[in-house]
Amino acid sequence: MKKSWIAVSLALAGLAAGCRSGGRTTVSQPKPGADPLQKFVGQKMVLRHFGDRKDAAIKRGEEPKGGCDVAVNVVAATAVGDSARFTLDSLGRLRVGGNPVGKCGGLATPITLTVRGVNAGQPDTWSDVLASTLLTPEAYLAANGRPLPYAPEPEPKLAASASHASGDAEERTLGRKVTTWPKPVLSVEPSISSPGGKVHHQGEVEFITVVGADGRVFRPTVKTPLSDEHTRFISNVLLVWRFDPAKAGDKTVPARYEGRTVFTIY
Repeated sequence: MKKSWIAVSLALAGLAAGCRSGGRTTVSQPKPGADPLQKFVGQKMVLRHFGDRKDAAIKRGEEPKGGCDVAVNVVAATAVGDSARFTLDSLGRLRVGGNPVGKCGGLATPITLTVRGVNAGQPDTWSDVLASTLLTPEAYLAANGRPLPYAPEPEPKLAASASHASGDAEERTLGRKVTTWPKPVLSVEPSISSPGGKVHHQGEVEFITVVGADGRVFRPTVKTPLSDEHTRFISNVLLVWRFDPAKAGDKTVPARYEGRTVFTIY
């Protein structure tokens, strides 16, 4: 699976401009309003069942057919007649506890998800249907039997560090108190489409990030040299990851985490 990133990085640099429009959708952030659908726009979520389809539809009482779960970015949510329609950019395939989830024939992006037979202005007509298909990372973990029982906390200013090469003296001091370091429970392998699907590459990338005391990711940094476009994309995908946070005794604490993931251009 591993390939030389010397050759790959050269190819990525040439693709940077092309991948800005290669199957990905850009939608302006809507103005705040009463439309209940707009709260989804801009969120990074998990789409169950339909990650390998460009068009998918669900309806109350129907069992979704599909086994491809992917991380997505919600770029639009609109009412269309008696339906609610979501436009989603695929971010990559999922792992829970290090194990792949579901089976995907191939990723699709963008994905149009339509919830049929609803009144888009009345969440009670579609919220239960959507809750089983488009989930937050925390809800997805709970649905897979791996709930994270940590209340959200603000972005930490300091994070325990185990490395002499990262963090400051205070962070290294905090690191000496850590008894358990962060462990990924939900990870996403970043995958981006190339223009026309003409270029295919796969390889490992290294990154470092801060894992909060609540298991969320803050300030991810990609260490592997790549184009600016792909560095930004991978950093964005890393925000979907969730961890069992570090602990100092019985207390969860923010900590730095260095890891690797597979990056795919398809």
